[in-house]
Amino acid sequence: MKIAVLSSYSWIQRANNYGSLFQYYALQVYLKKLNCEVFWIRLNNVSQKRKVFIDSTLEEKITNCQFEFKCFIDNFLNVSTHEYPSLVAFRKNPPQADIYITGSDQVWNGIVPEYFLHFFPKGGTKASYAASFGKNSLNIEEFSLLKKLLSNLDFISVRENSALQLCEQVLERPIDLTCDPTLLLEKEDYLQLIRRDSAFFIDESRPKFVIYLVNECPFTVDELAFIENYANSEGLEVVIIAIQGAENNFPSTIVKMPSPNKWLHLISVAKYVITNSYHGLLFSIIFEKKFMLATQKNKAFAENDRFTTILNRFQLTHRVYTSQKEHLVKISNEIDWHSVRKHKRQFVNHSVQFLNRVIYNHNS
Repeated sequence: MKIAVLSSYSWIQRANNYGSLFQYYALQVYLKKLNCEVFWIRLNNVSQKRKVFIDSTLEEKITNCQFEFKCFIDNFLNVSTHEYPSLVAFRKNPPQADIYITGSDQVWNGIVPEYFLHFFPKGGTKASYAASFGKNSLNIEEFSLLKKLLSNLDFISVRENSALQLCEQVLERPIDLTCDPTLLLEKEDYLQLIRRDSAFFIDESRPKFVIYLVNECPFTVDELAFIENYANSEGLEVVIIAIQGAENNFPSTIVKMPSPNKWLHLISVAKYVITNSYHGLLFSIIFEKKFMLATQKNKAFAENDRFTTILNRFQLTHRVYTSQKEHLVKISNEIDWHSVRKHKRQFVNHSVQFLNRVIYNHNS
């Protein structure tokens, strides 16, 4: 059974986004456990504009991180033989597979027909898995186009409640809400991946307070100082990982941009995690870390429904930062991981049932 997955490959070529990388890795690993042959379609249709960095230290870190991402892809991911530099090139020679899956991640942000598996070869089963729009509303033109594109899919599942509502408004039939692929794997699956990489060593003698931020930094200078003072009072080493613009809020000398496996390892050994990242949140849950979530602001505000969907389902809404720095000390409060595991297991089981329908329907 050959499965082709279309997700965030073009985004990975422009941004060192750990979540986008691991969501495909997790889907690949899970489907391979079902004896499927899986590959990531290398559709790289967005032109890469090289940024000019004033800070040479920051530029070097970003360049090194890009290299580490490439190494991870080469070593751990199955990808298509061809890389498609444009939608035109893709339409002329799309890959052949028994099943085509679009997702996860924000594959529907922009309503591009290819990401709804339009123009794909006829005969193959077409499904979306935990797809996301990255926004809560569509204009009239997008709504009209969405109805046509969704009708092209044999199976539909989305990642957020807002995406569920948008699709059900268009199709007027039930749509599945499924978990991000990273939740399909167990903690031990990721620990095995970490152990496979002997190219780095993290000093675990001093407990870590990991701050992982993407896009706009959600904290003021005063709040960041409060976090650092609190960490120091607890004897914790502060590790700041910042990408996609958040790095510009810190001195380049203290910002970390680790390899994908080292990023995973840092979260796995952290005592506390503060993040405004969706996958930072998910991996805090996977590794059962005491965390605090800061929501996205301004341009990225529409993405917050993905936080709400998972926090409500896992009964973790009390872990959201309320913009009062004193609230940050509540990160040390206990989390009922037994309850979280129960809700996670239910969500994952539902998602697995969806994937089984996709796969075994093709076999029938």
